[in-house]
Amino acid sequence: MSPVLTSLLCRASIPELPPSVNHIWVQGKGRTYKPKAVLVWQETARLLLAHGKTISEPYTGKVALFITLYVKNNRRMDIDNRIKCLQDCLEPAGLLKDDSQVWLLEVGRVQDNEGKEERVEMEIWAIKDPSLFMDALRQRWFSGACGVDIMHVDPTEIERPKRKAKVKEPVIIRTVKTSKRRG
Repeated sequence: MSPVLTSLLCRASIPELPPSVNHIWVQGKGRTYKPKAVLVWQETARLLLAHGKTISEPYTGKVALFITLYVKNNRRMDIDNRIKCLQDCLEPAGLLKDDSQVWLLEVGRVQDNEGKEERVEMEIWAIKDPSLFMDALRQRWFSGACGVDIMHVDPTEIERPKRKAKVKEPVIIRTVKTSKRRG
């Protein structure tokens, strides 16, 4: 099999988690704008990505983006909402011509209870053929080569989390017809 990943374009560790896509743009005073906290995070990310890059000119081919979000606790968070703000930093950092060059994206979340600060660790790799890469990725995950034990279980046998559900009384809505007589 021919090589799938051709070269590492960038490796970076960025303090703090990226702002959620829900908070990148806000409206106020008759306009839509990015809050100062978002601009500061993006500028920090841009500088760290530019420092971690291994190329002098923006890459023009297809890339694979590996992102790990390190969080302190088990809070609810949609990890896909954190990716957009980070991808928007790739072009200004001089890594890519456009973030549409990202063909493959692997994102994970790690709960880090060792007192370390929340952060994002990211690698960008040039890829030769996305279909070969997907085959290699599937093989890695489902062959046990990555150290993950896969157990095949009937989905109906998986125990559902127990939640304390509040039972509410059913609400009955009745409509009453009123008629207005014209006189």
